[in-house]
Amino acid sequence: MARTDELFVPEHEGKTEPAATSARHTFRTRLGTLLLYVTLRQWDRRGFASEPIHVEGVAALPSSVDTDEHGTVSARIHPLEEVVRVTLRGDALGLRVGHLEPVETLAGVRARLANLGYLLGRVDDDDDDRELWFALQDFQADAGIAVTGKAEASTLAVLFEEHGS
Repeated sequence: MARTDELFVPEHEGKTEPAATSARHTFRTRLGTLLLYVTLRQWDRRGFASEPIHVEGVAALPSSVDTDEHGTVSARIHPLEEVVRVTLRGDALGLRVGHLEPVETLAGVRARLANLGYLLGRVDDDDDDRELWFALQDFQADAGIAVTGKAEASTLAVLFEEHGS
């Protein structure tokens, strides 16, 4: 959840189901779908506007949708989905759903910079400090904040806002 999200928890409503106590019973629940939002940008940060996108996952049915004027696409996915594949112009991108560390951690900074297109390669490569330094400088310059190459509090706040989480 993002900091601006509101969570509503309704009052608990008990439910009883008649069933024999000496038998084995199976109960099933219906899971809703999640709404996945992805913004696809070009190297100059312009969105891929009005482009056909194909979205598929292991537990979800494939769907084809078009991006909006900003390059954003939304698609419904299964709530247990872990990896979603998004294809644009024949190029596929694998997205891990629900795997994002807090922005205050090195892994969280790296993941957000990668999601925004500033950090290339493996997000979990903690040994490449130079690549992270360059990615932070590029992000800071584009965001119009002091270019230090460091993940200080002001940079983390802008990164959180720009990323959306």
